[in-house]
Amino acid sequence: MLKIYGMNELLNKLERMQLAPNKIAKKALKEAGNHVLESQIKVARTVHKKYSTGAGVKELNVQASTFAGNHVVDVGINSKSNWDKVKGLYFNHYGFYNKRTGTYVAGSGWINIAYKQSVKGAYTIVKNELLKELDL
Repeated sequence: MLKIYGMNELLNKLERMQLAPNKIAKKALKEAGNHVLESQIKVARTVHKKYSTGAGVKELNVQASTFAGNHVVDVGINSKSNWDKVKGLYFNHYGFYNKRTGTYVAGSGWINIAYKQSVKGAYTIVKNELLKELDL
């Protein structure tokens, strides 16, 4: 006779995992998004003094959702942001055409800088959160 120890625990764990994959994934993404958001706030404050010290930076946020069956996290300027408060940060990143002077003002790319600084940490946070939630 063959005895397998721990099979009930394994089945129970698999059952729990099946019930909550969306919750686990969203929690992990939200934690990683908060890490990226902290980096964005720090970089925004060094690049753009006027809009990054008040209401503009306070409007940057994290929004976890599901899109086309994939879990995604939207960090920074998104649909929850008040446009009037974040437009300075937006145009500082992408650049703009100054109609008064007739020149193009190049953007600083501060969002890309923040992403590059925080992406490895964000992946680590997702990995650790998933391992913690799955008790592995």
